Amino acid sequence: MKPAALLLLIQFSLSVASQSLSFNQYTPAEGLVDTRVGKIFQDSRGVMYFLTPDGFSVFDGQRFTNYSQYQNQSLSIVSDIVEEKNGRILIVSISGIYFLQNNKLEKDTAFFNRSLEPGSVHITPSGEKIIAANSGLMLYDGGKTMPLDIQKEDGTKQPLKTDKVILKDDNLIIAYSNQKLNRQYLALYNWKEQKLISEITSEPGINMMHYQEKIFVFLKKEWYELNTEEFNKGKLITQPLYFATRIPAGKKIFNFFIDTQKKIWLITTDKQFYVIDPAKNETLHYSSANGLPDGLSNIFQDRENNYWLTVAGKGVYKMTQNRVEKFILPGKKQIPFIEQFINKSPEGIISFKYGSKLGIITNNVFIEKKMTEKPGVKQVFFWNNRRWTLYDNYRLESEKGDTIQLISFLPESKLVSSRISFDKAGRLLISGNYFSVVSKDLTFATTELPWFTDNIVTDDDSNYWCFTRSAYIVSYRLKDNRLQLQQTYRNADYSTRFAYQWNKDTFCIGTRHNGIVFVKINSREYKKLGSIGKEKGLSNNFAVDIIRLNQHKLVVACVPGLDLVHLNKEDTAAEQLFSRAGLFTTVPSIQLMNDSLLVALDESGSLYKVHVSSSAMQPLTPSFYFNEITVNGKQTDSAINHYRYTENNFRFSVSAPSFIDEKNIRFVFELTGPGTNAVQNSKRAEFEYSNLQPGSYTLTATAFFPGDEPVSKTISYSFTIKKPFWKTAGFIAGLIAFISLLLYAYFKNILQRRLQRQKVELEKQQAIAHERSRISRDMHDDMGSGLTKIAILSEVAKKQLPEPDKAREQLEKISESSRELVDSLQDIIWVLNPKNDTLESLSAYVREYALKYFEPFAVKVDFVYPEQFFIRHLSEEKRRNVYLTVKESLNNIAKHAWSNNVIIEIKELTGQFKITIQDDGKGFEPGKVRLFANGLKNMQNRVEQAGGTYEISSSPGKGTITGITMPV
Repeated sequence: MKPAALLLLIQFSLSVASQSLSFNQYTPAEGLVDTRVGKIFQDSRGVMYFLTPDGFSVFDGQRFTNYSQYQNQSLSIVSDIVEEKNGRILIVSISGIYFLQNNKLEKDTAFFNRSLEPGSVHITPSGEKIIAANSGLMLYDGGKTMPLDIQKEDGTKQPLKTDKVILKDDNLIIAYSNQKLNRQYLALYNWKEQKLISEITSEPGINMMHYQEKIFVFLKKEWYELNTEEFNKGKLITQPLYFATRIPAGKKIFNFFIDTQKKIWLITTDKQFYVIDPAKNETLHYSSANGLPDGLSNIFQDRENNYWLTVAGKGVYKMTQNRVEKFILPGKKQIPFIEQFINKSPEGIISFKYGSKLGIITNNVFIEKKMTEKPGVKQVFFWNNRRWTLYDNYRLESEKGDTIQLISFLPESKLVSSRISFDKAGRLLISGNYFSVVSKDLTFATTELPWFTDNIVTDDDSNYWCFTRSAYIVSYRLKDNRLQLQQTYRNADYSTRFAYQWNKDTFCIGTRHNGIVFVKINSREYKKLGSIGKEKGLSNNFAVDIIRLNQHKLVVACVPGLDLVHLNKEDTAAEQLFSRAGLFTTVPSIQLMNDSLLVALDESGSLYKVHVSSSAMQPLTPSFYFNEITVNGKQTDSAINHYRYTENNFRFSVSAPSFIDEKNIRFVFELTGPGTNAVQNSKRAEFEYSNLQPGSYTLTATAFFPGDEPVSKTISYSFTIKKPFWKTAGFIAGLIAFISLLLYAYFKNILQRRLQRQKVELEKQQAIAHERSRISRDMHDDMGSGLTKIAILSEVAKKQLPEPDKAREQLEKISESSRELVDSLQDIIWVLNPKNDTLESLSAYVREYALKYFEPFAVKVDFVYPEQFFIRHLSEEKRRNVYLTVKESLNNIAKHAWSNNVIIEIKELTGQFKITIQDDGKGFEPGKVRLFANGLKNMQNRVEQAGGTYEISSSPGKGTITGITMPV
């Protein structure tokens, strides 16, 4: 390039005079207790505290917790806060002193009873507390208060009433007043000896600040610093500020702050803001034009180097650690609207067109060059040691007069892509509806593509891959200056907007709807490996450009914004770089300048510099802990890990105090235990699970912090829910033994009474023999098999007692068998009882059984019985067979009918009675249904053996009617 052609040549890395500031604002709308923040504090865990006249707020990055009352009394004018060695937070309000620990606020009632309206508290190296209050300065230790006064020459003492105190070793620097003389004094006071060492007289309005080893004082409307050597000798001698020569001319300091990097932050009386960096010999100037909020009063730096600004009546502003800045040239000149994509040549030359000018970045040097505008220009780029222009009719022209027409005929529907790429041999690759390869000797090959393709990707074997916007994925190979088709695949799951070779046969694809997709593709197979979308923190699933930084990191341009994606073994997460800077705009094109800096173009044609790697952005290892664990809605201590079976609803809340990008911290909760493996992966810092069964559980929580390098922390909590006592193996075994013994004694008594009656009534031996045979069958079929089953299951349960889960399963089977045995026993007893030989007794027993049986199924049962029964006697056989038939019918209704209503009707006829059972269930076709055909046959045989008749009628959708007619 000829020197005469250069209009502007400057170092790209040149610092600018000022940059636009971006903030996150915190007000009551975001959870802050009050907008009038007077002091900011950070504890050893990293949690932030904001003190206001109406209470204080605790902010851990995930939530605000506000304290504005204590036992229905207001926390008025919270003025100071310190942390004790045990981690307890001490809060000072004019209503008293409070302690905060484990989210619980307690009041120090002993101090409140002795003094009113404390203003500040100071903890000495040996642990004593010095409190400045309306009643004077005092030494305080757990309820004991000792005034710290001034010893006068006449032996009297004068109280020190002050609200300005700095503690340094055994001395206090204080400001106190003499109202009669309208004077204020800055004094050095030894609190152990209770005497003034040195004193400076001033006008009212003294202020003091202590930064690192320096002490600064505001006297007579000017800021000074105390001479350190003289102070160590016990003298208060002021001197000019060490940075006085760096203060802008004509500016007066309202307030200032010195951060841990020794940068000086100045707030001037005319609401201007300056940052002095002595290491870089640089001063940056800010005002409301740069985004600085009006009313700035104080600055606080947290341990991650975030800056928090207090603004009068507007809450707190956190200055975001911004990786994105506008591309601005010296003289506050912004590049105008950029019309095309950013391109980068094989030699590393970055170019972009705006108006009649071409911007060029090479070797960190920015060059602005004039161009002659022509219609139809699609792209301007550098290749083969010259500048080229691509037109929308697939024509190429170089600045040296070379012209290449890639296709001779171009219908209107055939489009050329704005993306220019190059293969590993330095050939130029043009895409669109056609694909062209141009060699350095300007020979070319062109082929038509099955659909529009944004860019061409070259693999390690020099194959050209075209990922079209439709379902096609095709590859070509250049041979004899012709493009030969190699492979064709189809996948309609996504629409490609940009493709990139990740390694060998793995490709990274930016899609229209599915975010970033990784695929393995070669001459043998096509396989989708995975994807990254909004669920991993991506701004949007529409990805239009990709840059690979290394094997674990890539930059994604999407709609809306620019994201930095970290591919970690433990987890994959995306940092939203643009949204963090308050930008929400499409980024159609990006190019990497070096390992740590890229340029990005947004949809409005604005250009940005983006720092993709910066150690300054890395957070310290953050703390991570359980903020609160609640069980059944009540807070519990994490040291407690055993709960009753009714305490089975848990809520876990975690805190991860990091404020660099707190909105993009992600939390993974995993709860494992009996039959439970629940996982929650989101930005939500709370996890809930209800109705846990008895057993042992472990809740594991992991926080993933955004940043250049993967930072994650994991905590866990193990707990046990005990079984109810009636489900313990010992209780169930004892209950089974007791029931078995009771059944044995009961049956033995019945059999003995039965045999006694048979001996007495010899004339009824045949009937008795028949009855005994029947009872024996029943006992063998029902009682015998049931007791045998219980005995076997009991033996199995005893053997499985070392395995509680298996033993519990056997014991539940024993319990079920016992209940069935008891029901069968009740039926036998009822049939054997001669008092139940009437139709009225049978009707009552049927009614009782039906109501009890259908109660769990929410089935309504209606009974139609005579007002008075005349049939006085029913034989035992008839009662038994009729009852068992009714019982089986009701069982069929419950299992198969799906009915809502059942009607049981009993009618007395001449010499007989009839029982009708009707339901409104789904019905069936008796000739086709085989599901319970044997049951119907058994019911019919049972009724007919007793001398009666059995009928059943049904059709699909019309319910079922069962009739039993029995002679008396």
